[in-house]
Amino acid sequence: MKASPQSRSGDEMGQGSFMGTLVLLLVTLIGAVRGATLTLPRPSNVSYTLNETRCQLDVVWTPVRMEGACDVKYRSAIRTGGVWVVERIHRNHSRTVQVPLGKEVVFRVRTECQQEQSQKGEWLNISLPQNGVPGTGAVNVSCIWHMERSLECSWLRGENASRDANYSLTLWIPELRREQPCTNYTKKGGAFRCAFDLKYEWIELSISLQGNSKDIQPVCILSKMSGEVGFPVRLKTPSIVNITKNNGGVFLNWTKPSLWSGMNYEVEINNSGSEIQQTHNTNISISLKPKARHTFRVRAKFYISGEIWTSDWSEVVDWDERDHTLYIPYILAPLCVAVLTVVFLIYRKRIKEMILPTIPEPRNFLEQMFDGESEDYSKVKSVPEDPKLS
Repeated sequence: MKASPQSRSGDEMGQGSFMGTLVLLLVTLIGAVRGATLTLPRPSNVSYTLNETRCQLDVVWTPVRMEGACDVKYRSAIRTGGVWVVERIHRNHSRTVQVPLGKEVVFRVRTECQQEQSQKGEWLNISLPQNGVPGTGAVNVSCIWHMERSLECSWLRGENASRDANYSLTLWIPELRREQPCTNYTKKGGAFRCAFDLKYEWIELSISLQGNSKDIQPVCILSKMSGEVGFPVRLKTPSIVNITKNNGGVFLNWTKPSLWSGMNYEVEINNSGSEIQQTHNTNISISLKPKARHTFRVRAKFYISGEIWTSDWSEVVDWDERDHTLYIPYILAPLCVAVLTVVFLIYRKRIKEMILPTIPEPRNFLEQMFDGESEDYSKVKSVPEDPKLS
């Protein structure tokens, strides 16, 4: 009996399904073999040291050896505040990184191999234990770096710290390997403050706050860390050095606070936030309303890694084109009145006598007259008699 067309179609479908399954099994087997061949071990014999004064973590592990053309590298990062930051790929079997103490910090590292396909090993996580009693470290730490001038930091005593707890601040500059303790402290109740000179334009640094007891938890603040807010930077304040008149306005020149390229400037006119002009140069031409008084001040701005650094406003420069002769009568009039008033107060008695002379009183006049006649009569009586007449 001949097979029907339907039965032949079914046989063909069965053969196709079998072949597809076979191909899938082969692909899976090849992938499994390749994956097993390129499985990367985790770094082993990991050791680390934590320098609390420098806020510095040093981690080292045994190098991973791989056969073949595998280019072994390591990827490492730290987690703080739930975010993995400062991730790096490197060949060295060690890593030195600044860490923000005073919060949970986790270091992780894994092996990677660069071939036709990038292979990645499993992460090795290390949680960093921190010394001291929780809640005793400095809180509300705030630092402002006035570039090329000083660094000012303030903080409060930890809520679990004793009332006699004191803190010491240390600055660490990794690039220069320079450690500088702060000596200019002020204290008011539980609030602390310290400032010292820092004559640098820009360099990465870390601030360590340690207590006078091992029970006080150390705290570290970093100047720059991806995903972390360090402390603000204040650029050096520019200074307006020249202002001249030009067609329809003025031309301003000011000093450049830094040698960096890409610096921006804002010029504020008449102390009004709505009248601000921006420029990339250290000069600008501004059109002004004539016969009026205007004020100017300038500040610098710099954009870096999504942040904006600004300077303080410069001193105000005044430009006045008003006609001041119109105000002379208004100034002289009250001045003359004031002078006349003073003269009148000093010489008022004489002026009164000149204007209103004194009228003698009749009674006093008669008394003076009779007194004069009596005196003359007494003189007559006192004259001796002439003997010849007698």
